Amino acid sequence: MKNPDLPTIRHGYCGNTFRQGRFQERYMSTVGRSFWPVLAWKLSRNPKAREKREDDFRLAVRPLDAVPEGDCLVWLGHASFLLRAAGRTLLLDPVLKGPRFLKRLAAVPLDVAGVEVDYVLVSHGHYDHLDLPTLRSLSGPRLTALVPLRLGALAREGNPAMAVQEAGWYQRFETGPDLRITLLPAQHWHRRGLTDHNAALWGSFLVQWGSRSLYFAGDTGYNGHFREIREQVGPVDLALLPIGAYDPPSLMRPSHLNPEEALQAFDDLAAGTLVPMHYGTFDLSDEPRGEPLRRLLAGAGARSIRPLDVGEILPLQFD
Repeated sequence: MKNPDLPTIRHGYCGNTFRQGRFQERYMSTVGRSFWPVLAWKLSRNPKAREKREDDFRLAVRPLDAVPEGDCLVWLGHASFLLRAAGRTLLLDPVLKGPRFLKRLAAVPLDVAGVEVDYVLVSHGHYDHLDLPTLRSLSGPRLTALVPLRLGALAREGNPAMAVQEAGWYQRFETGPDLRITLLPAQHWHRRGLTDHNAALWGSFLVQWGSRSLYFAGDTGYNGHFREIREQVGPVDLALLPIGAYDPPSLMRPSHLNPEEALQAFDDLAAGTLVPMHYGTFDLSDEPRGEPLRRLLAGAGARSIRPLDVGEILPLQFD
């Protein structure tokens, strides 16, 4: 399945497999299907419980009063970013109002309700990546959600006034010649409730403007798709890669990168700089809060790693 109205950049690619109302995992066949492993994990003892209690890591937060000018990237916590590119304002997986059942451990640095947003990129439907109250708060005369196939209805539920474009993997959205945004593969899954497993697609994004490029992984496990992406689109300047929510590995590894896998993905992508995300904002797993970043930096070697404070402005000057 793919959107017949959008171009496909990979020659001969027929689209994502969709059978009996569900998208098929290309890389893993059982990801996210059952609640029982999650229940067993929740009822079990965390072997890192003491380390987790004693870890005093906290993300630094830099409050922002307004959207900065010029091309730049701002981390809003977890997997949420504000990106300024080609004179447009983009939000990536913005989760700033909820979800209510997850306690936020780092303050939201910017009130996006007053920001004129052009595009909202949503990688998949999980609650820590697609937040309906946040979507409801957004506005702008050109406000458009760019989402994977069959996620559009949920995005419109959050904000009925928002235009929506849906794409399959390797399809490019309609955003004009000076800003090119493409949906790319990820190893993950979809679920919002009891009966909608993989009813919508998931993915990652490539944003290109001028000679610049930014890859946003969303949520993903490690697999050969990173090399496949590089072979298709070439090296990228900046890779936003998740590094947390990996313990216990038996449950988390198919869906999330650990720090060492993030470094391998960075190498596979032939990226210039890695910006880590998906750690420190919500308590989603067993590892101590600061462990993902410590492990990432310990294994980085000569790689260019750029951790951000929440609310920090990173100017994007790659030339």
